[in-house]
Amino acid sequence: LTPDSYRAQIETNYGPLAAEVLAAYPPGDSAETAKASRDALARDRGLAAMALWAESRQTTSGKPVYAYLWNHVEPGPEAARYKAFHSSEIPYVFGTLDTSDRSFGDVDRALSERAMTWWANWVKSGDPNATGDHAWPQYTAGGRMIVEVGGEVGDDTATPRPVLPADRLDLFRRHVANGGRLGLF
Repeated sequence: LTPDSYRAQIETNYGPLAAEVLAAYPPGDSAETAKASRDALARDRGLAAMALWAESRQTTSGKPVYAYLWNHVEPGPEAARYKAFHSSEIPYVFGTLDTSDRSFGDVDRALSERAMTWWANWVKSGDPNATGDHAWPQYTAGGRMIVEVGGEVGDDTATPRPVLPADRLDLFRRHVANGGRLGLF
């Protein structure tokens, strides 16, 4: 990936909104900067897709939605390379850390206990906070809050945050309104 090839991808994929996308996710002047912007755009595009789905789901089902961004990085020799990847929360949610050859520590085990409780509460009651852990806000079209879980290796925080800044979410809404598609991949 080069800044020029990244710029060309954005122009092809975002058409009339390309200048705004490039302003929000600039190509910079190095492959490293272009890659960082591409990765940030991919993450935010996935969050926007989830946000639009959540708003639609609430409208059609009338049920509460709880959304999250799993940023907890699993320990291991490739942790810096892979970071928090799609499905990396699964061993935590199902309490299967000990079936891996990774060196999970006390923070991982505590986070696994918390994740198992959230998911079990959600299955039983429709609310992951049912046993008093109020870290996880309900996603609403008015509030647009999710919980961000973790960060670097060893981080077990669960922090409510907006799904995206309003201007970025609006940019993705306009992209969809113009016939664009969003998705995780």
